[in-house]
Formats: sequence, C-alpha cells, structure tokens
Amino acid sequence: MADSVSIEAAGVGKRYCRSLRLATLYGVQDGLKRAVGLKTGGEPLRSGEFWAVRDLSFQLRRGECLGVIGPNGAGKSTLLKMLSGSVLADQGKIRVAGRIGAMIEAGGGLQPLLTGTENVYAYAAQQGYSTAQAQAMLPRIVEFADLQGQMDKPVKQFSSGMQVRLGFSLLAHFPPDVILLDEVLAVSDARFRAKCLNRIPQLMQHSALVFVSHSMPQVARVCTAVAVLDKGACIFQGRDVPKGIDAYYAVCEPDIPPVSSGTGQAKLLDCRLLLDGQPLQGALPYGRELALALDLSAKAAEAPTLSLTITNPELNNIIQCDSAFSGFRLPADGARHQVLAELGPLHLNPGLYFLSLTVANEASGEILLRSDNFAKLRVAGEYFGHAPVQIAGRWTLD
Repeated sequence: MADSVSIEAAGVGKRYCRSLRLATLYGVQDGLKRAVGLKTGGEPLRSGEFWAVRDLSFQLRRGECLGVIGPNGAGKSTLLKMLSGSVLADQGKIRVAGRIGAMIEAGGGLQPLLTGTENVYAYAAQQGYSTAQAQAMLPRIVEFADLQGQMDKPVKQFSSGMQVRLGFSLLAHFPPDVILLDEVLAVSDARFRAKCLNRIPQLMQHSALVFVSHSMPQVARVCTAVAVLDKGACIFQGRDVPKGIDAYYAVCEPDIPPVSSGTGQAKLLDCRLLLDGQPLQGALPYGRELALALDLSAKAAEAPTLSLTITNPELNNIIQCDSAFSGFRLPADGARHQVLAELGPLHLNPGLYFLSLTVANEASGEILLRSDNFAKLRVAGEYFGHAPVQIAGRWTLD
C-alpha cells in the first residue's frame, strides 16, 4: 500500500447468521478450520447466513472524507467495525496505515470508570502524547466539549451527549491518522453539531475520515466522496457527493401520505402541476418553471393568505412561496376559486420532493387549512449541487 493511502479495502465482505444456534455452530467450525491453517469465508452462504457487507473496495487518503450512507441495516456500522478491527472480515483485505480513532457509539473509546480528566490523559497516552502535552491541551478540550465543572465525574455518569462531546473533543485535539465516525452527532445539540462540522475540515488536514450519517446536509458539507450501501451491496461509489445523495434518496424513497389539519374553514378541492401551461407529465426538467392550478374555497371573516412549501424526502423545508409577499389573498366567500401559483424556474437538485399548502389568517395566525404532502414532485437533470437549491448569479471580473 502506498504511503499516501490511509485505508485500503479490497473486496471486503462480512456475513452473519440469523440463527444464534447456527451461528454458534458455524463459529466453532470456522475456528477449527483456522486452527489447522484453512481459510474461511470463501465458501457459499450456509443456511441462515446473509451478507451484511459484500465485495466493497475503496482507498482513502489523508485530507479525504468518505461518507457511508444507506438505509438502516445496509451494513454501514458493520463496515466501520471491520475498519476499526473490532470485527474480522470474512472476505477480502483491509489495510490501515497509522493510528485509528473511532466513535462508533456514544462513549466509544472512553473508560467509563475513569473521570473525564483521567480519560484525557489515558487517551493522550494511547495516541502517543506525553502527560505534559495532555495537561497543556486539557483546557482547550474541556472548552470545546463545553464540560466545565463536569470533568471530575466518572464518565459513566455523563449523559450520552456529554460522552459524545468529550469523545469528539479528544479526536479534535489529538487527531489520529484515521477517524471513524458513526452517527455520533445525532445525539448532540445544534450548537455542538455546528462546532463539530466546522472542525472536520481541519481534522482532514491530519487524518482520513470515514463518516456514517443519515443527515444528508452533513454528508454534503463534509464528505469528498460517498459510498451508498443497500442490503450489504455498494450501489453507488464516487466523488460526486450530491449524485450519491440522490442514489441514497432513491433507495430510501418514502411513501408519505397527504395529511390535512386546521379549522376546516378552507378546502383544497383540486390541484394540478403545470409546465408551460400544460399538466406536468413525469418529472420537471431541472431549471424549468413550475406552476400550480389550485382549486380552493374558504369561508372566514377575513381573506386568508396562501403559503406553498416544497420539502425534501426528509420533510425539511427547501422552498417557500407566500402569497403575502405579492399582496394576494384568497376570497373568503365560500365559493370555489381557481388560483394559479407560478413558482418560476426551480433549480432544485434532481430527486423527489413534496408540496404542502397552508391557508391562514395573516393577522391572527389561525390556520384554516394545512395540507401536507398533497402532491409529489420529481425533478430530473444532470446537475447536482451540494445545496438543495442552486442560483446562477452573475460572475464578473472587477
């Protein structure tokens, strides 16, 4: 393996057995084979076995961050355990150059019976740093983890969030050659997540990172490449991170039903998505103008405003169009009215989106109708950006 390569995985696979009884039997058989010098893992799957990870290959260098994404049960955590050495691969080879720092679970790498301060010294010694270096670094570690006044307690008394903060702070101040992160930021608050995401590019100057997460905004922000796993198989691998995220959404595409709420004083009677004045057939081409023909009725004391929202498959709001900005209000006479909402060109990443509508009294905030996910929208195109929405802007030399 070249010196510049921190991790090399070649045809890596791991299989498990669904039956505890058979797993014990197979474990004894494989142990006996290894004891006499025979290789295991190359034979076909036995009864009850399945591939948690199969035939995965990649190289990772310092300065790179590989995002490993996929649905639950895809094999992501199994891969990290093989890379860390806590689980042996049944197939292929893994070679890691240098020291490994892993946060595969909250509290991973910490000694629960030691205090927070003692853990700092223990981790520093494990990574080859002296006691004097650990002592000099201690105040910065505590400040980054926001654990002032907590470091004299045993780590077992820390909450999971506190353990994550201390564990990541140790990685950040004593960076190893390889860092493995498995969904650890999910239990942190927004402030600490932002602090960690801002620190990762600095860590990449010293380390190669493997980052497992279900948060696609986090993956888009920090990863230089992605591998999408599904049922143990790698279905996408490459440096086009946004395209990999779209592959992830294709695997995890949700079937989200429409949901209505509100006072009932407004009703969405019909909706049509339009392209060039005609009903949209299939996907909306990237960058084209979208319009909606909404058949609505409302009966209230005041004419309400309308708000359209486009969300991603995780139901995070991406775009909002509020009629109040245009001074438009829906007549509240109880009659059926057709409203044309022209949203203009949509430079959305290719993929699946959902549309929601809110009809509300602007003055009181009373919601007459909230219709979530009343329509699906698929955008098609070849351009994938690192943010959900792209703007062309104007670029000139001054």
